[in-house]
Amino acid sequence: MPWLKLVLEQPRHGWLQVHVTSALGAVAFIASDVPNNPVMDLISALGLALREENSLAWWNLEPDGYYFEFTPSDQNVRLSVSFAHNSARNRRQEVFSISGTKQEILLPIWRALQCFVSLDVQERDWRQGDYAELLSIGKALRIQPVA
Repeated sequence: MPWLKLVLEQPRHGWLQVHVTSALGAVAFIASDVPNNPVMDLISALGLALREENSLAWWNLEPDGYYFEFTPSDQNVRLSVSFAHNSARNRRQEVFSISGTKQEILLPIWRALQCFVSLDVQERDWRQGDYAELLSIGKALRIQPVA
């Protein structure tokens, strides 16, 4: 059975430490909240994956970048974590990928996002967003049958 863990640490001055660990690989990096808010991108990507749509979240490292790409298929989803020098999206190189049910792949990410939004984050440390979509994602994940 695949396993996945995402940790989003307390952000500081527009920088966020991210740790992704799985049975097939691990990465750790410090992402910027400029020009995008990658936490919001990740929330959107989860929502799209639940609706059976391919999605992508970009973590800007200024200038490099990591990408989380979700490719859903029925009740399963593949997460590909890739890296690109200068954030060149068309030149991404896969670091690792992991596939499993939506519960196995999306639920650990949703839990990490829930932990993140529960942090006492000041605007000077990380741009705020509308986290309302997390509630509907959580409801959708909990009603999915566990394989």
